Amino acid sequence: MGVRTRYDYELDELQRALLQLSDAVQAAIARALWSLQHNDESAARRVAREDKAINVRRADVEERALQVIAAQQPLASDLRFLLATVHVADELERIGDYAVGTARLVLRHAQEPDESPPAELGALSDQVRQMLRTSVEAFAKRDANVAATIEATDDCVDALTAQIQASMLTRISATPRTALRSLHYLFVAHNLERIGDRAVNIAERTTYLVTGKQPRG
Repeated sequence: MGVRTRYDYELDELQRALLQLSDAVQAAIARALWSLQHNDESAARRVAREDKAINVRRADVEERALQVIAAQQPLASDLRFLLATVHVADELERIGDYAVGTARLVLRHAQEPDESPPAELGALSDQVRQMLRTSVEAFAKRDANVAATIEATDDCVDALTAQIQASMLTRISATPRTALRSLHYLFVAHNLERIGDRAVNIAERTTYLVTGKQPRG
């Protein structure tokens, strides 16, 4: 294998590792939301248990990138890709942490009075999961035009989060016995909103990768 061929192979393998990390994180989000909606303690425990594997995958992405930098002395465009990949991997690991936070809430409120999640929570989950899929796919395809679309969707996410906050505060006042579970739903909504924010960060990092222009502060 020639030097350039080996180099391209390493870059491809790095991106593949990043996409595998993304798949693992997206599965964790889906499982955490399932455990919440179905009060499934087994699924919640699995999310918490598998978080270590997500952390290992994130570390592997970073180590691969550092090895390429040390061995290949990449040009500016490839260096941007390597640094952006590490940044995206870090965002994905943090998103995985939000899934774990949701799973732990399921375990914590399993014995509390039953109270269904707010209707808007499913829509919020769908929005942020789609944002994450779109932003990671755009990064893999070097699509710098997706950032504006992701940011527009993020406005919808913020509006849904505000609706959930209002409905949960009303529920707490009306049925104090379920207040703790309602507070947990508020926390989950906050976690989902933060996932949306990190999807925006990934989209902006894609713009940086393609154009060389730093994301806004």
